[in-house]
Amino acid sequence: MNIEGARGSEQGEPGGNIHEKLRYSREQYDAGLVAFRKALKAFKPEAEFHQKSTLKEAMDAALAAMNGAIAHSLSLSRTGHVAGLIEPTKRLTTDYRSYINDPSRENRKKLDNDLNTLQRAEGQNVGEKSPSRGSPG
Repeated sequence: MNIEGARGSEQGEPGGNIHEKLRYSREQYDAGLVAFRKALKAFKPEAEFHQKSTLKEAMDAALAAMNGAIAHSLSLSRTGHVAGLIEPTKRLTTDYRSYINDPSRENRKKLDNDLNTLQRAEGQNVGEKSPSRGSPG
């Protein structure tokens, strides 16, 4: 086993070829997107501060995971894979911050549109979904 393979294994990332590493990054992105959707669905502007704070932390962590997966994928390959997710993810991040600062219907609609755009973009990216994954929901 080479050193890079060992280092990848220690961090939970597969060693091996670039395709395995890219697939791992994509799975991390998808997991972040699912977590973001679930937390957003549960987020209610009129909820207690503690509940909103907990869900905001979950959404922040999910966005960090998504952005980290994109950065990792780009460090491995500048083409394909997540290239179509970069701009929609930036928009999601911006609109999320707007929604947290002003949880209006208009800002929520922007977030929902961003998530729909990402869902469509996922279908157009590489087309490699892990067969072991179920539907997010």
